[in-house]
Amino acid sequence: MGNAPRHVFISYVREDSERVNRIQVFLEAAGIPVWRDTASLWPGEDWKAKIRQAIVSDAFAFLACFSQYSNARERNGQNEELVLAVEQLRQRLPTTPWLIPARLDDCNVPELEIGAGRTLGSLQRVDLFDDYWDSGLGRLSAGVQRIFDASDQGLRDRSNSRPATVTSALDEPRLTVASLKTALRAPDSDIYLHEAFLDLADRASKSLDQLGSDVATQGVVQGGDAAAVLTLVEIVDKQVEAITELLPLFRLGCEWGRPLHERTWSRTLETIVSVGERQYGSSWFADQQMLPVLILLYAGGLGAVWNENYGTLKVLLMDTNVRDQVAGRTPLWTRAEVWRPFRNARVTPQALAYRFRGSKVDREFVEGLRTHRQPNLYTPESSYLQALLRPWFLDDVPSERDYTELFDRLQVMIELIS
Repeated sequence: MGNAPRHVFISYVREDSERVNRIQVFLEAAGIPVWRDTASLWPGEDWKAKIRQAIVSDAFAFLACFSQYSNARERNGQNEELVLAVEQLRQRLPTTPWLIPARLDDCNVPELEIGAGRTLGSLQRVDLFDDYWDSGLGRLSAGVQRIFDASDQGLRDRSNSRPATVTSALDEPRLTVASLKTALRAPDSDIYLHEAFLDLADRASKSLDQLGSDVATQGVVQGGDAAAVLTLVEIVDKQVEAITELLPLFRLGCEWGRPLHERTWSRTLETIVSVGERQYGSSWFADQQMLPVLILLYAGGLGAVWNENYGTLKVLLMDTNVRDQVAGRTPLWTRAEVWRPFRNARVTPQALAYRFRGSKVDREFVEGLRTHRQPNLYTPESSYLQALLRPWFLDDVPSERDYTELFDRLQVMIELIS
């Protein structure tokens, strides 16, 4: 791609970080690169210069996220980013979309002049809140893809230099959705995929291991107050972040992989399991460490069930091993209950599930959950997992009803095996 623009720049205020995290996960799951100041700036870099370059030189789209928080702040870093974005927009044809306004709640889009008598409000926006969340994400992904297609780029590795072969997949510096699709159908790709997935799993396991060490060092303990629950929510978010690169590829592999790839999926999970078996000096975290394994199991399991790839599902549940203190090595299905990672932190899945429903999960809200002033969900762990994995199945299973049935079918199969 040379020096061509290569990412979506997301502009937002700090108070909206949680919701922007979810948008980023969805876009990256769809194969869309994202630039954010939290992950794309390194210590010691000139952050203003890097942000300017990320907007002016490297962004094929600019996503401006607005909310009641951004409207309430007269001075914030987002205003500087918007000025740069408007400068770029004015240099483009009015018929060429580039800047996308997104509302994170029912707020006003700033009436910022963008030239030719137009304001920011003149641009078609996307709403990402309440009942608009799922449909808004779908429209956002499709809109970004249209922008990319119009600039003759290839977010999904569409190369016009040579046909997609296993050779081009092997040339990729890192495994991508497009190169994985190519390799899964190519002959003699099993060794390449095995090494690629174990490398991804190794990187994820190192991040999870570091997180476990940090938890032990900071002395975080399981507690019942709101502050402890919010701390656990942050830890869960970091666990999910550690497997974000691996998750969509693992799901796709389990969905379309052939029998010769099945051992790869098992070994990948076992690499993550190995972190879950380490002791970090915290009893509740011993359970919590299995959450990344459970998320990957459900992602791969949903893909396998959707494509009726039941051999893969059997391998995930029966041929992937965990260590039990009494029984020794035992199949993963013996530890696949969705409640297990949270059995010593029962309010945490309630907070996580409600957050995916659009609730603002702060101390007051968590205190309401603890004292039952806020209604508790009947199966918060399942609700959380189902909502967390939803973005990766929007293309294959666009219907909410069909996705719910798919999720329920997988849970029934796990229960039957148990």
